[in-house]
Amino acid sequence: MVSTGRPARLLAAEELARWEEDGYLVLKGVLDRAEVRDLRGRVERAATDYRDGPRVGRAHEGATGNREDLRVKNVVSLSDCLDELLDLDPVYRRAVALAGPYLQVCGTEIILRHPRPTPALAMHLDGGAALSRMMTVPGAPVSHVKALYFLTATPGPGTGNMTVVPGSHRIPLPRTGEGFSTHPARARERELVVDAGDVVLFPWNLWHSVGPNNTTTTRVSAVVWYSQLWARPVDYAQIEAHVLDRMTPRRRLLLGGIADAIPSTYYLPAADDYLPTMLAGLPLDAPELAPYVDDRDSHDWRDGAPA
Repeated sequence: MVSTGRPARLLAAEELARWEEDGYLVLKGVLDRAEVRDLRGRVERAATDYRDGPRVGRAHEGATGNREDLRVKNVVSLSDCLDELLDLDPVYRRAVALAGPYLQVCGTEIILRHPRPTPALAMHLDGGAALSRMMTVPGAPVSHVKALYFLTATPGPGTGNMTVVPGSHRIPLPRTGEGFSTHPARARERELVVDAGDVVLFPWNLWHSVGPNNTTTTRVSAVVWYSQLWARPVDYAQIEAHVLDRMTPRRRLLLGGIADAIPSTYYLPAADDYLPTMLAGLPLDAPELAPYVDDRDSHDWRDGAPA
């Protein structure tokens, strides 16, 4: 390949344009067949362990589409099956491109959705009423971005597809449920056809749902949800020490394991190695990182630092 002399980007220009217009990205083939098979096996074992366990962790379980479906939250506290996904390249670099490097993993989930003739999840926005009223601004870092890993394919309509409304991340939330269901934007609904190993990235305010699954296959997926470091986590208050102990340095930071943390460090981490750890392995000359690489020198609030 002939070099262009331009810095490497974390997010291709055409991906950024698609994100700005549609509000989501489909990343093809992030996991190969062997990786999908291995991860799906570990996710299904974790789900079985959870079902067969003492159920003291029922607070981990989210809303289900029927009595057989299972959605388990805060998975990292129950299993190590998603550890490798927390900062998996190429998903992590795109999250950094969209949100910046002051990131946390605010939620982890595994989801098993069984065949059913009706929608598994109604059209909605993530994050509740308060967060859903926040709008994305072109060119500005997003506050939350979710990575949905497909461990089974949705190869055509009626296969338990994620359904999205392209461009709805720019549309204010209708004030009533009727306004939401009859909004003209709903005419643009699109069922996503994806392969096992694909990942969909989308922000908190994209309208989305899960359609009927008229096959005989249980849809298996996993979620890693990123947010700004200053935001409250979604499915935990504080990650347990024994969980942080098994993590790499960057994964510890992503789960809030900041040494001697005080509240202000979640707005500007004080440790000199914070940014180097978060950006390790990424091209530091990428244009998306330009606003951040000198932060230690220009925005240091500690005693004795320049005002």
